[in-house]
Amino acid sequence: PISDSLDEWDIEVLSTAIAISKISHIDSDFLALSEGLLARKPDNNECRFSLAYRYSEVGENEMARPPVPI
Repeated sequence: PISDSLDEWDIEVLSTAIAISKISHIDSDFLALSEGLLARKPDNNECRFSLAYRYSEVGENEMARPPVPI
């Protein structure tokens, strides 16, 4: 279906934007875009690790911690 194609395209665009922000060292964009990607693909462990690592690099240690299951 078209919705599946749009979801895949959306993820590709986000992934590309994340790569650009990472190379450009634009932390605020990297963090926001990575959060957006994880909202769409919560099983993306590579993105989750990169996001946590970047949060720790910018001193946001609380954000670097994994969520606590309820």
